[in-house]
Order: sequence, then structure tokens, then C-alpha cells
Amino acid sequence: MENIQWHATGGRIDKDGVFCAAKDEGNFVVTAAVGAVRGAANVNIGLKEKIEPPVGPRPEAGTLTWSGEVPPQKWMNFYTRVVSKFAAEKDLKLKVIIEVSPESGISTQKMEETKVALRELGLNDNLNAEESDRNKAQRG
Repeated sequence: MENIQWHATGGRIDKDGVFCAAKDEGNFVVTAAVGAVRGAANVNIGLKEKIEPPVGPRPEAGTLTWSGEVPPQKWMNFYTRVVSKFAAEKDLKLKVIIEVSPESGISTQKMEETKVALRELGLNDNLNAEESDRNKAQRG
């Protein structure tokens, strides 16, 4: 297995991932990478005397929704910073739309591998595949 590459702002991090804060207060980031897989965590450093419990709005009845595009490089951060806050809620629903249109097209093998992966996750494997405009033009 490859070695984990650690990096931290606002302090030092050893080869085992143990973070030691420097003297500065603030928000810092600890990242870990193994090959192409990367993860990050935010660390808030403050003096003990200055830290007060956060005061926030009282919970209100209702629903929180958001929609938008999250670039692939930010998927893990999006999960860590947004989705994980609600992961324990029984009514959390995460709806995902995957749309990919590579110039070279998508092979039948890649489509079948995707279906298998979806089934293994207990998800439906209905993929909507459309012929690319490039392929239509080549046939036409």
C-alpha cells in the first residue's frame, strides 16, 4: 500500500497524522493523500479562554434544500463540510445526477461496470445512454 502523504496549515503533522498546532489562532486545513485519493479536514484553533459555545438560531420546522454543481475535485470536501452534518438524520435524501460526455464516447464495458457498481451499492442500475452528436454525424 502506498504511504499517506500528510499536509497541514497552522501547525505540524507527523507521518502518523498527529497534528500539533502552532501558536496562531484560526481555521486551518489538514489533508491526506494516497495516490489520486485525497481527503481534507478543517481544524479550528483558538485559545481556551476565548472559545465560547456557538450561539445559533433555534431549530425551526422545515426543510433545507440546495442544488448546484460540485466540481469533482470538491466532492469529498462537499461531503465532509455539508452532507456529513446531516448524515445521522433519518430523512436525509441525497439526489445525484451524473452526466458525462467524453469526446471518445462511453464504451459498453464502462456502462456495464457502472451498472454492476450501482447494483453492488443497492442502487438501481437504470442508465440513460444517448448517442453522441459526433457519432450521429459520422453515421449520417
